[in-house]
Amino acid sequence: MVSPIRLVGRLPYCDLYLAVVRDFRDWPQKIERPRPCFRLLTALDTDGASAEDLAEFASKLLDQGCGSADSWGTDASRMEDAFDWEWVERDERGELPCGLVVTTSAAPADESLDEALWHTLHVSWTEDEKTPDVLVVTSPQWAEAIETRLSDPERLSRDVEGRTWTDSLSGR
Repeated sequence: MVSPIRLVGRLPYCDLYLAVVRDFRDWPQKIERPRPCFRLLTALDTDGASAEDLAEFASKLLDQGCGSADSWGTDASRMEDAFDWEWVERDERGELPCGLVVTTSAAPADESLDEALWHTLHVSWTEDEKTPDVLVVTSPQWAEAIETRLSDPERLSRDVEGRTWTDSLSGR
């Protein structure tokens, strides 16, 4: 089951969306939002998932307009690999709707969920000229925490780096 993708927060330059999945293999073929070339964070527990299942999930999201793919979770490096390999296949076929797709991954032992969210909001980039929206796809276990953080991205910034994004812009 996949919850409808919901708008849960905003920054002045982008909208922040959340989708909760019980099983990432149920990800739909088509989505209505966010706008193409969006930044993605997957916060999923994919231990035991097959490489084929991860590749199919990554393929769907790339086809839907994923412009960068950050992964967080116990097996995040395998998710990152799936996005990399699917991107290479599209590059070879000349089917890159969003150009280069930069990927990253982090395990909970190396980076907190807050740090992963902050990275996706403020560091991840796409080749799109505009700053694209953000979509977080997560398991139910992290959904409430992520929604709380995305609904108040200023507080997330204060808690992660000790300042807000507006402080960063003004040089404070």
